[in-house]
Amino acid sequence: MIEPQRHNARYGRFFILALLFLLLLATAVSAQEPAIPQTAPDAAVGLSLFADRCANCHGPAGQGDGELAARLEAPPADITDPEFRRTRVPADMFTAITNGNLASGMPPFGPDNQTDPINESNRWDLVAAVYSLATPPETLAFGQIVYEDNCAACHGDTGLGDGPDAAQDTPPTDLTDLDYWFSRSNETVFTAVANQVIPVHDYDLTDDELWAVVDYGRTFSYRYASPASPAGPIAAATISGIVTNASTGELLTEGQVRLRAFDTNFQLTQILTETLQADGSYSFTVTDAQPNWVYLAGVNYQNVGFSSDAARLNAAEPSLSLPITVFEPTTDPAAVVLDQLHILVNFANDALQIDEFYIASNISNNVFVGETGDPAAGTLQFSLPQNATNVTFQRALGEMDSTIPANEVIQTAVGWADTFPMNPGPSGTNLIISYELPYTDSASLARLVHYRVTNANLIMPDAGVTASGAGFENRGVQDMGGSRFATYNRVDVPPDTTLELALNGRPQITTTSASSAIAPRNQTSDLIIGGVFLVVVVGLAGFTVRSWRAAADAEYDDDDDEPEVAGDVEDDKQRLLQAIVTLDIAFEDGQIAEADYTARRAELKEALAEIWN
Repeated sequence: MIEPQRHNARYGRFFILALLFLLLLATAVSAQEPAIPQTAPDAAVGLSLFADRCANCHGPAGQGDGELAARLEAPPADITDPEFRRTRVPADMFTAITNGNLASGMPPFGPDNQTDPINESNRWDLVAAVYSLATPPETLAFGQIVYEDNCAACHGDTGLGDGPDAAQDTPPTDLTDLDYWFSRSNETVFTAVANQVIPVHDYDLTDDELWAVVDYGRTFSYRYASPASPAGPIAAATISGIVTNASTGELLTEGQVRLRAFDTNFQLTQILTETLQADGSYSFTVTDAQPNWVYLAGVNYQNVGFSSDAARLNAAEPSLSLPITVFEPTTDPAAVVLDQLHILVNFANDALQIDEFYIASNISNNVFVGETGDPAAGTLQFSLPQNATNVTFQRALGEMDSTIPANEVIQTAVGWADTFPMNPGPSGTNLIISYELPYTDSASLARLVHYRVTNANLIMPDAGVTASGAGFENRGVQDMGGSRFATYNRVDVPPDTTLELALNGRPQITTTSASSAIAPRNQTSDLIIGGVFLVVVVGLAGFTVRSWRAAADAEYDDDDDEPEVAGDVEDDKQRLLQAIVTLDIAFEDGQIAEADYTARRAELKEALAEIWN
């Protein structure tokens, strides 16, 4: 009898230890589970985050059709699939957002994200956003009717379980209990209600009514926001930054900072002014800010305006950092280099139609304000051949696929000049100058170039006309797109040099590479806007063309090794916004007539709207 007792004692001790182990294991497992949010997550905040961080894969409406979806190992989930919102557990979604899923190509957005992690509260807001994207508004409207007719008497109008028919001995579930909803899927709740697990649930509802009322009931646990509804204003936000003088490396500690807000039509909606602090910082508090407004901070330093990048506020993180960089002015023309000067000639009856494309860089560490020191009197100087008529100026955007009129160019006593200051860096100015010259059998394209030119090129249809000029080398005829072009090149032209170019000969019928005859024609749009010009000059030995940014600055995608143009688009946005700000300031100061101001602003708005959208 002793042995059995001894055995039972050992068995009892083993049972107790095993029970303790299981309790400890359960505690460890529960410790790894995500903490339930303390307050109801806000889908409006989450939708803003979703647009910034998730839509590129999941798509703007959550349908798994984002621009990067095709590159992923596994296609992103279609959040709008009814099966998705019925079967997913919010706590599991939170974990997936936090830790990511490398097998499907989803990065972590929690603490393991080394560049831009999302805090815990906002990750729960993303879960709320997923439910808002997944749940059609009409489903919720239907569910609310079902709830009010069948559930509110016990659960209460606000889901607290305090309805007039609520049983006191077994009170109804508090539907605002976040733990109840975030640890259960809709399917789990549907099954419990459909099977009338709770006896007092005595009703006769169809499956569609049950699914709808479960969808509506979940909204007691998060603040629903319809994706189709515009986001509400941001109650309070902070916009701050540091102003740095990049020429000296010092902080700018005196002066005024002006903050401008633009609406979706790029109309100025707000101007605020603050004084720079002794540590070079500034800070604005903005209230009732529309989330689609664009903000730009700027200062005036040494009579030159400098601006921050443009950015929007985010409801999830209602603060913006808009640092501003200023430069010391310089009047030394040696700061300017014309990286490329391309002269494109077309024959039209007894005239030459000429387009000249200038890519200019500022190689100094200061902002070039022109040799007079007054940008309004002209910065970048241009001279054209004698007898040039119908002169127009355009600024090239992006990869030369669009242009806008460069109405800031003025005529001077010796030629023409841009009035935009040139900040340091490559490809700071990109201008197309178009004009006409009379032509019979010869013409001179000679003109003074004020700055050092790295590469000068002449390109014209191969129509029997020859070109000559000191330092120019005949690079032969290039075949492009079925047409043939005569090309000439000169490198390293010193500043203040007269660029000698003469054309001779009567233009004849030109032929395509397929030997079909065509008449000389104006190919400017083909050469510049259509990209033919790029291919032609790339084929020339000794140089390549930079279209807007230096090639050395281009970033490449790992998959296809093609240069990405996102940076170019962002540069265009900044330049056009800065042009609008400069124009607004000039009008406010009475420096431009209202009619000219209105017309110019409309042009800039149209160009900005096109690339922004």
